[in-house]
Amino acid sequence: MRATFSDRLASLVKGGTKGDFAAKIGVPPQQLSRYLRGQLPDTPVLKRIAEVTGRSVDWLLTGREISEIWRDLASALEQVRAFNPKAEGVSLAESTAEYRRLYGIIEQISEKIEQQEAARGVGLDPAARRLFEHYEMLSVDERETLARCAEALRDGQADVRQHLIGQLKLIEDTVRLRAKQKTRGQPSGAKRAGEAS
Repeated sequence: MRATFSDRLASLVKGGTKGDFAAKIGVPPQQLSRYLRGQLPDTPVLKRIAEVTGRSVDWLLTGREISEIWRDLASALEQVRAFNPKAEGVSLAESTAEYRRLYGIIEQISEKIEQQEAARGVGLDPAARRLFEHYEMLSVDERETLARCAEALRDGQADVRQHLIGQLKLIEDTVRLRAKQKTRGQPSGAKRAGEAS
């Protein structure tokens, strides 16, 4: 039988009294009893439980950390990227079947991520959603560059992160300017009427 939210909560309450735990999370003991019987708390209480216990909201709701699911997704995407039907000498039918299998895995993982985000009462960050939606359209080189940028932002020294963020903001400003000029029907290098040379 799979552990439920109430099972995970009960494991966190052990070692102390229900009254003490209820006080720590800011609810009456009767409300904690309801949670232990299966009622799900609202998002602010879930967040307080996570803060008090050091566990994530994802773990409280699913028993898994969201980072584990993202790792599964990254692994599946890497398998797609690494699969080379020509090098492996497989037929078109076999390669099609393998791509379908791998994309099926990606879809399942994506659904788990969306379910967890929905269960937490929040959607994916809009920037993360855009990135995820456009990932498949990127070339292998673009994906590798994106991964290196993400690693530099996560692990790099402060000056490296600031430089990278500054460069990305310049690119973003350039893209916005070009989009604005395009909607006005003006070529990106053209000068507006009345501007001096």
